[in-house]
Formats: sequence, C-alpha cells, structure tokens
Amino acid sequence: VGMVLLYGVGAFWTTGPLRSFFGLFSAIVGVAIILFVINMYSVLREEPEEKETPAPVPTPVPEAKEPVVEIKLSPQMKIAEIVEKWPHLQEALIQEGLGNVANPAAVNTVGKMISLEMAAKKADIELFPLIASLEGKKLLNADEVEKAQAEAEAAVSGNPKFKHGEMAQLTTLIGDLLEVYPETKPVFETHYGAACFTCPGHKTETVEQTAAMHNLPSEMILGEINEKIEAALKS
Repeated sequence: VGMVLLYGVGAFWTTGPLRSFFGLFSAIVGVAIILFVINMYSVLREEPEEKETPAPVPTPVPEAKEPVVEIKLSPQMKIAEIVEKWPHLQEALIQEGLGNVANPAAVNTVGKMISLEMAAKKADIELFPLIASLEGKKLLNADEVEKAQAEAEAAVSGNPKFKHGEMAQLTTLIGDLLEVYPETKPVFETHYGAACFTCPGHKTETVEQTAAMHNLPSEMILGEINEKIEAALKS
C-alpha cells in the first residue's frame, strides 16, 4: 500500500525523502515475497503424516469355570483320606472343631487312623449334620438327619459280612465281630471299658478305629481278639 501511494505521488521518478521511503517499502515487499516463497516451498515439501492404525481390541476370552466336584462322605472315611480327595475341606474340618486331627501336623499321622465318625464323637459333634455341612448341604429337621444316618448305615452294611471260621482283620467291624464271636467281648471290656457298648456307633467301627480312638496299638488288640477266636473254634 505504501509503495502504491508513493508511486502515485511520483516518488519513483523524483529524488529526496519520498524516493527513500519508496525504496524502503520496496525492500520490505521484496523480503515479504521471499518469505512467502520459502513458506510455500516448506508446505509443499512437507509429507503428510501417516495415520496410525488403531491396534485391534482383543476379544475377551471367558474364564473357564471350575467343574463342580461332588463331595460324598461316609462316617468310616479317614480324615487323611478326606483331605487327600478334597483338600479344600481341611480348613472346613478345622472350622467345624476337628482341628486336632485335621491340622497339617496331625492329618498325615493321627488323621490316617481316625475316621470322621470317631473324630466327631471325640469332639462331641453330631455326625450327620457335620457330614451334611461338609458336603455343602443343610439338614433342616430330625427326619433328614435320620435319613442321612440310614444311608450311612446302608453303606456300611454293604461291606463283606464277617463269617464264622474267619480270623479278625483290622478292618473287621466290631458289630459283626461280636455277632459272630461274642467270646471276644471281654477284650473290649478290658481295654475300652463296659461303657464302650453303650455307644451306638461301636457297631460300625473297625478294630483299627477303636484302637486308635483309645490310643492303643491296633495289632495288640487284633492279636487278643484272634486268640479268643481260636479258643472259640477249638472248643
């Protein structure tokens, strides 16, 4: 604009201050043109930015659900056997009051000899509500408790029956033994006391279990029982 005005008043053709101003504006315009060319060159040479392709969002994989493990306990199962089959029940056994046989220090020693029934009896815990609790069930009334007891007794009765003429084993049930050889009763009275026979569970306990419950060597008890059996067979 300055150049045009000065040119209009004849500054280009004259001398003096007007000519100097015209030269100044000419220089400014020249510099502006040079800067414009440089800017255009830079813009034209600039490579377009590559757009980043967004990373694919991984499809969430549904977590695999753990299979539901059915727990089926029986009164004759050893504490160690229960913990071996269902390790998560060890803490449950301790919480139910059986910590003396289910704790890590005892489960592989005493727990191998003590059955669930024996442990419950020593801890003064009702057996069948305990089993129901460990199995994740809840017995609501006396009828359900009686039904659970009947099922357990039926399972025990499915074991091979002890017969006359056979010698006792550590796994022989006391009830079967006394039924076939009543002569062996004094062995139990001597070591366990007469009150042992008032317990309703003694019929479903084995020779080994009763010995362990009374902290006696099972082989010693078995030996005395078989001595009575041999004497009965000879008479």
